[in-house]
Amino acid sequence: ESDSPEGRTILLVSRFLAHLVGLRHRSLHLFLDHHNNSLFQLRSSSKVDSPMYLDLIVGEHQIGSEPSRESIQRGCFEELGLTLDDIEKEDLVDLGGYSYNEPQNRQDFYNIEYRNVFYGQIKGASISKIRFPDKEVAGILLISIFEISGLLKNYHDKIASGLMGSLHVYLKYRIKKRNPE
Repeated sequence: ESDSPEGRTILLVSRFLAHLVGLRHRSLHLFLDHHNNSLFQLRSSSKVDSPMYLDLIVGEHQIGSEPSRESIQRGCFEELGLTLDDIEKEDLVDLGGYSYNEPQNRQDFYNIEYRNVFYGQIKGASISKIRFPDKEVAGILLISIFEISGLLKNYHDKIASGLMGSLHVYLKYRIKKRNPE
């Protein structure tokens, strides 16, 4: 247990325990683009939370005081087999964060997070290097930014809370990037 810079106590517990008893924890959400397309993942059927749901391409719990870039690196490798060398360095952008408290659907699963949202671009040939080493991801979907609203409309009941919660942050950035004032 140690004090954070914000004056809050940080208690290091497992991901399982944080969700079981409802402890607020930090997570990182990474949206990745390849050219003008957005990458999303189909969660594995073995996932306890939202199996076979569409989700953002990388979602990772931050461990203790681990720097964000290290958490992103770990998440990219665990879920996609990629490293930060596969992402355009100048395009890795911190989009900010928000608090999230998921409505409880089960007695044994609470999701109370502070979510930091990031955006990046996969380097051209690196998309062919994507693998699913930890079996958390069943597949990826590459979709035009213009087709995302249709995706939400047609599959709203099969979209994981991470994607549903953070998508507005990502889209706001993409629109601003496309149409600078």
